[in-house]
Amino acid sequence: MIQEDIVAAIAAADHIIIHRHQRPDPDAFGSQCGLAAIIKASFPDKRVQVTGADSPSLSWLATMDEVTDADYKDALVIVVDTADTPRIDDDRFDQGTQLIKIDHHPNDDPYGDLAWVAPDASSTSELLVDLVTHGDGQLKLDNDAARWLYAGIVGDTRAVHVQQHHCAHPARCGLAVRL
Repeated sequence: MIQEDIVAAIAAADHIIIHRHQRPDPDAFGSQCGLAAIIKASFPDKRVQVTGADSPSLSWLATMDEVTDADYKDALVIVVDTADTPRIDDDRFDQGTQLIKIDHHPNDDPYGDLAWVAPDASSTSELLVDLVTHGDGQLKLDNDAARWLYAGIVGDTRAVHVQQHHCAHPARCGLAVRL
């Protein structure tokens, strides 16, 4: 499964830089910072950075790290919640040693060495909860990660309603309740 390949790539990397789309919404920030928190909780010795422009309206969720060009040397780069490359915030996303795409939008612009694209998911944050579930116990979901992923799920579903027009898989929207 692709989730196992992604977990293996994360486990093998010493340095990970996580990107998301321009003009971020709660799922972009939530999935980006939620994944960073998952990796930090699971692998405390790894260096994890989040990059992109800060968003004043979402500063309550997170602020971005200062990432230099040199930081990309030997880094695993993960892009979340971004269907196509022109929308990726920070065009250095292709400067690392490996590129992973994790997204819930249609795969109109395939990119990355590994790509997990699931248009039936409510949000990319939902996919990251699935990643923890399929991580064979390697990935930990701490309170910070849960808060960010919850914000992402609620942001993309507009509420924690279990109705067909809010969530392609209503049972999976229950993830927000558990977070």
